Amino acid sequence: ESKRTRAPVQLLASTRRISEFSSAKQPKEGDRVVYVSGAFDMFHVGHAEFLKEAKEMGTFLCVGIHDDRTVSSTKGACFPVMTLNERVLNVCACKWVDEVVIGAPRDVTEDLIKTWNIQVVAQGSDHQRCENLISGDWDKHSIPKRLGIFREVTSKWPHLCHDTVVGRIIEEREAYLKRNRDRARREDVYYNSKEVSNSPLEAFKEVQLEAV
Repeated sequence: ESKRTRAPVQLLASTRRISEFSSAKQPKEGDRVVYVSGAFDMFHVGHAEFLKEAKEMGTFLCVGIHDDRTVSSTKGACFPVMTLNERVLNVCACKWVDEVVIGAPRDVTEDLIKTWNIQVVAQGSDHQRCENLISGDWDKHSIPKRLGIFREVTSKWPHLCHDTVVGRIIEEREAYLKRNRDRARREDVYYNSKEVSNSPLEAFKEVQLEAV
C-alpha cells in the first residue's frame, strides 16, 4: 500500500479558494438583506431549498455559519462532521447565497443586524432535527422577533436532516461490505475447488451450490 492512499485528506483554507466559490457580491443601496444562520453540516437539498426560499424574501442573502465549537456545544461532541472551512465552501457554492459570515455568532444580535442592514431574519421550520440536539431555554432569534423582522420558512423536505443522511451512508456502506464479503467467499470456494479438481465444470458447480 502506498503512502498516498494512507494520507489524510486536508482541505487547506485560503482566500483564493474561498473566492473561487463565492459570488463576491456586495449589497447595493435599496437591497433587502435577508439573514439566516446555522451549521449547514453535510449540505443537502433541504439546505439548498431553504436558502432559495429565504432569498425570495429579499434581494440579498447573507448566511452566517457557526464555528465548530458552537456547533459542538449545541449538537454534541461528535459534531460537526465537516470542518468550518468545508461548510463555508459548500454554502458559498450555492447560487442563491450572496455573502457568508464565517464563524457567525449563535445569537442574532442588534449589532449584527445594524452592521449588515438586515431587514429579514429567516429560520427553517417543520423539519426533522438531530436526535441528540442539546436543548436549552435560549432563543437565538429573540431580538429579530422583538424587532418584528423574524420569518419562518416551512421545509419542503421535512424528513431530511443530518441524521437521515448519516443513516443512509451507514446503511449503504454495510450493504457494500456485505456484498464484498459474499463475493470473496464465493471466490475462495471457487479457487479452493480448482486446487482439488482438474475439472472447471465441477468447480463451477460447487460455487453455484455454495451460493444457494
